[in-house]
Amino acid sequence: MTKQFYKILEISENATQEEIKKAYRRLALKWHPDKNPSNKEEVEKKFKEISEAYGILSNEDLRRRYDLGETNFFENHSNESAEEEAEIEELREKIRLMEKNVDAAKERQKTTNELRLLYVEYLDRFATKNSISAAFCFSHPRVFDDDLDRKL
Repeated sequence: MTKQFYKILEISENATQEEIKKAYRRLALKWHPDKNPSNKEEVEKKFKEISEAYGILSNEDLRRRYDLGETNFFENHSNESAEEEAEIEELREKIRLMEKNVDAAKERQKTTNELRLLYVEYLDRFATKNSISAAFCFSHPRVFDDDLDRKL
């Protein structure tokens, strides 16, 4: 049995999107389970029907398919949702990988900067050692580089 979405929302078949939205809001307030705690099962069932009708009729593509007599559009719609969800998850995974790569690049940059500083410090110490070595060689010819290395 085909559901009568237009009857559920109490609108005509040529209703505009604005009329559909107004009808949904009016009926959703009327049949909301929080506003009708008595006979909760019937209220929840009616509210779900209203929501389902609005979900179909507010979507131009689904409404067109419904108007053409299609009744199995929920399967196609759920497949699209599953495909979209898979695509979103794939994009999230790519973002996680990119964040890892960015973190790794930052770590490499940090390590590179530390190595540069160590190299500059090495060059500075090497220049100082050579200066001291040259000074000792002129004043104390018997002092060799190996002795100087042990003293530093």
